[in-house]
Amino acid sequence: NIAIILKQKDKLEESKNLLQESIDVARKSMGENHSLVAVGYRNLALVLEEQASSLDSQRKQEKLSKALEFYRKSLGIYRSSVGEKHLLVADIYNDMAYSYKLQGDRGKAKGLLLKSLNIKKKLFAERVIEASLRKKIANQRRGSFANQRRESHIGPLTKRVATA
Repeated sequence: NIAIILKQKDKLEESKNLLQESIDVARKSMGENHSLVAVGYRNLALVLEEQASSLDSQRKQEKLSKALEFYRKSLGIYRSSVGEKHLLVADIYNDMAYSYKLQGDRGKAKGLLLKSLNIKKKLFAERVIEASLRKKIANQRRGSFANQRRESHIGPLTKRVATA
């Protein structure tokens, strides 16, 4: 994405303009609730945060408020498409927390960080449980195959001993 490369090279205004254009194109061609629109909104918010870092207090607050507006739009799209308990949603909460921290609102930042953390903890716990269950199933399958192999080897040997 050219806009991201421009952001990395500190060409923030160009990056912002390209992101806005790409969002407009995505909205027209795929609809307001498409994931590419959400990605665009999130990237635009990141650029606005970056721009805010070099501004005076009043303009900084305006940029950060605008960034939060784009984060909320992105969050709304992700929530409706993947649900509340998804890593993308947790990441947006984390991003929003950073914006609130930059604005000096540590209370909102902390609340959003906790939301993000709770989602990630739940997702991680579910994955650990799922991995454990998969391992148990695999071990059971291996165990039953091993038993079948043992029985197939023991069977002929037992017959030979009995006939000898």
